[in-house]
Formats: sequence, C-alpha cells, structure tokens
Amino acid sequence: MNERECFETLVKIFELIWKDDDLMEQDTLFTLQDLVSDALLRASNKEWGAELVEKFPWAFEKVE
Repeated sequence: MNERECFETLVKIFELIWKDDDLMEQDTLFTLQDLVSDALLRASNKEWGAELVEKFPWAFEKVE
C-alpha cells in the first residue's frame, strides 16, 4: 500500500465513522470492518500479520 492508498483508506474510514452520527447501520459497520481489516493486512509484514491472527482469530486466519 503506497502513501496515497493509505490516505484514501483512512479518508473512507473517517467518512464511515461519522456517516450515521450516533447510530451506525449494519452495512456501514461491515464496510468499516472490511476497510480496517484490509488496511491492517496491507500494512502488515509477516510478524505483524501473525500478531493480528493471534489477537483477532475471529477476523483473520493464518494461510500457509
């Protein structure tokens, strides 16, 4: 992920955080979760990826 892609992802995340004010709709939440998980994976190296799997086994799985 280059700097511009990282910036654009953060902008999308920020938009979603504020989209529905105090009540986030389920599709907004799912989109936000997808964007954050994708950004985390793309920004991770092998060690950090393993850390993500360990901390969030319901969201990530180790692929060999």
